[in-house]
Amino acid sequence: MNNLAAQVLESARHVLERADLDDLDADLPALGMDSLLTVAFMVDLETRFAVRFPAELVAASTFRTPRAASAAIESLRTAS
Repeated sequence: MNNLAAQVLESARHVLERADLDDLDADLPALGMDSLLTVAFMVDLETRFAVRFPAELVAASTFRTPRAASAAIESLRTAS
């Protein structure tokens, strides 16, 4: 697991208050991530990685799993 993925998992653990979360493919909504927690997750990721999610990435699929969120951040870093 690379550093970016590890930091995304740490953010998800923090937002969900789930210290046991260690699966990049975990279905975050199934673990309790509702719309308000998704926004908190997004804001935390924007702060951690100094990125802004454009409107087209502000979608449930972007934040469904830590792997999906990691891929979105990687794409934003590559684009800049």
